[in-house]
Amino acid sequence: MTDKDAQCREEHAAKVRTLERALIEGEQSGEPQPFDFDEFLARKNREWNSERRSR
Repeated sequence: MTDKDAQCREEHAAKVRTLERALIEGEQSGEPQPFDFDEFLARKNREWNSERRSR
């Protein structure tokens, strides 16, 4: 195995560990809450329009 191979393996392992931690954190965060995507977009559009007007 070359140094480059070892580096690639370590980078991959680090990404896997990060993903594992994120999954565990998500599982431990509690029950999922309802999410209204249309309301989310409407709110973001209102915020964006408000910011544009205040410039």
